[in-house]
Amino acid sequence: MSYADWLGWFWYVVPLDMLGGLVFVTSLRLIRASELPEAPGPDGGTEHEGDAR
Repeated sequence: MSYADWLGWFWYVVPLDMLGGLVFVTSLRLIRASELPEAPGPDGGTEHEGDAR
């Protein structure tokens, strides 16, 4: 196997590997974020449309 063969393989494998890792990690974070409860508002409670103040 020559250096040209190795570089021919390397030039597309590394960027695709990085892209795949980025997509995988991002998808896991999006799934995890959708499971988190809603954060409280600045007054310490959650806001609802029907709240009387």
